[in-house]
Amino acid sequence: MQLISPLVCLTLLWAGEVPAEIVLEQPKSTVTVSIGGDLPIQCRMSGGRIGSYWMYWYRKSPDSSLTFIYRSGDYYGPGFQGHFIGKVDSSNNRFTLRLLQATMSDEGIYYCAARSHSTATILPSGSETRRRISRWTKLISGRKELQGTVSFCRLQGGTREQEGVTSSVKG
Repeated sequence: MQLISPLVCLTLLWAGEVPAEIVLEQPKSTVTVSIGGDLPIQCRMSGGRIGSYWMYWYRKSPDSSLTFIYRSGDYYGPGFQGHFIGKVDSSNNRFTLRLLQATMSDEGIYYCAARSHSTATILPSGSETRRRISRWTKLISGRKELQGTVSFCRLQGGTREQEGVTSSVKG
């Protein structure tokens, strides 16, 4: 039986113009699914009403590329409709991405993000490594400066990798 470990444990501290009271949390840091199996990936919002935000899912693949999967309102990235189902549960302030019939190509780090209906600021649940920080920040508009400290760990093949980045990026 082959297994996929698509999520990682994340720690994110942001300073900038993002409202401090809004927090996005992915409760399970690491999950495993069998090839051909289905898997729900959860994101929870606190400090705001999820119905006031466009909710997004992205995946960072093992080659470090960041790919758009889904945005609330049933908008899917190319090739993802039918393989993923996104759902916003406004009454419980949760956002779920369900992976259908997992394949090895689904392995990666999954991020949820939110964009207020009234502004262009995107609130990420995680961020990117040094190689991809510029691509991630392109998704964040309406901000003059973004500063952050990011750390995450990935459990893969019985080893633990840690990586951190501190950046100051002009928006």
